[in-house]
Amino acid sequence: MNQLEAKRRIIKYLKEHNIPYMEGLCGDAPQITMLYRGCENCPDKVLESSIYFFSDCAECRVYFNADGAEWFEEAIAAMTFSDYLTILTL
Repeated sequence: MNQLEAKRRIIKYLKEHNIPYMEGLCGDAPQITMLYRGCENCPDKVLESSIYFFSDCAECRVYFNADGAEWFEEAIAAMTFSDYLTILTL
């Protein structure tokens, strides 16, 4: 499957399931950004994701809002030195 076919199939799925999305470019890479509402375990119950279609692969990224970023920063700040060492050995 090539880049255009993958993008076409994803857009078809999004339309069939009424998932809000928009298309754009990130540099030279076509991009689809989706918004999911009602995600019970996400800050403000909203999650955003993007798929970037590069020439040899596709990359998916998932984002949460500023509240989620703040929670993440607080969790990192609360970590002890041994927590950092544990992560480094994974």
